[in-house]
Amino acid sequence: MRLALLALAVLFASSLAAQDKDKDKAPDDKKKEEKKPAAPAFDFPLKVGASWTYRVGENVYTVKLNKFEPVGKTECARLDMTINMKSTSFEHVAVGTDKDGVPAVMRYTFEGKQATPPIPFLLLPADKTSWRVESKLDGQTLKGTFRKTEEDVKVPAGDYKKAVKVSSDGLKVNSVDMSISWWFVSGVGMVKQEADLAGQRVVIELEKYEPGK
Repeated sequence: MRLALLALAVLFASSLAAQDKDKDKAPDDKKKEEKKPAAPAFDFPLKVGASWTYRVGENVYTVKLNKFEPVGKTECARLDMTINMKSTSFEHVAVGTDKDGVPAVMRYTFEGKQATPPIPFLLLPADKTSWRVESKLDGQTLKGTFRKTEEDVKVPAGDYKKAVKVSSDGLKVNSVDMSISWWFVSGVGMVKQEADLAGQRVVIELEKYEPGK
């Protein structure tokens, strides 16, 4: 099993909240417009010291947020992956905006190599359920469409209702077909991933999440 494929699981982000501005009301309007409760922000817990332990078949690896550091002008969370207590790879993620200015969780680097442009793997607005991705990373081109739905999911760490599922549609890596799905849970992060690249299938499930401070 190639380490690069396993490292695709290291995709996390941080919380983002949006607020609507109150509309001006006519002075003679006696009725107060009832305010709708704001939709809760999707919370990706990016705090120093946070760690996620995943199982891939018989293997176990850990992802830990050790620090924040800049990638260009963007402050990113550095996520280090370790197997058997040895660091094997790292990447940078942060909340940014896609090419249309939509808030999204973005992958900025992998092992020190920048994604150009950064890869939006989860659009945050609830009404945005499909988006196009086209980027280059370390000489490889990633191109395709992601779609967002809700789905219950069960993993060793627990049962999660209405997890956010992001799935690929026509995704290609250097013209090679790739199928990938993630399940994200607010306040936890990624809890499951299924990927198939050139016939190589990988299933990754969360065993334990430890929040940072």
